[in-house]
Amino acid sequence: MTVLLFAAFVFLAGRGSPAQGAAKDGGSDRAAQSGDRVCVDYIGTFPDGTVFDTSVEQVAKDNGTYNPQRGYEPLCFTIGAHQVVPGFENAAIGMKVGETKDVSLPPEQAYGERKDELVVPVPIATFGGKPQLNEVYGFSDGRTGQMLPGRVDRIDEAAGQVYVDFNSEMAGKTLRFNITLRNIG
Repeated sequence: MTVLLFAAFVFLAGRGSPAQGAAKDGGSDRAAQSGDRVCVDYIGTFPDGTVFDTSVEQVAKDNGTYNPQRGYEPLCFTIGAHQVVPGFENAAIGMKVGETKDVSLPPEQAYGERKDELVVPVPIATFGGKPQLNEVYGFSDGRTGQMLPGRVDRIDEAAGQVYVDFNSEMAGKTLRFNITLRNIG
């Protein structure tokens, strides 16, 4: 569940396409800069070393996060297009093809701090049955029609309310990434 939510939030515009071929400039001498489309392999960990996501299949298998339905390919994004969290995007700037970098992202460079106002009361009747604590449900944003994941934080049966937390599971957390630049172009 964490990996799926991570992918949904970190990579707001999707995973992009897999890395193909070499860098446009034909080598690794050029450093990545704003506007470049880059492809990276990454390993995301919490400060205690627990892997929460990776583009590397063997790392996922070795750390118990492997999902056979997921494609393990480099993540491609355009630097400056805000397709990934700010700290991840900034880490790619200046990297050369083949270079590996370790970065630690505080919450403000990742998913931000947790916000109490994103824990919202929803009538129990909305669920059409008894909701389960910590279960993630999809809710439609009335303004945009976009589906938003919300986790059941607590249930107040007496008041007929379910409190749904729309914060990212990663909000308020420091995240570490090992990033290897595979492609520019």
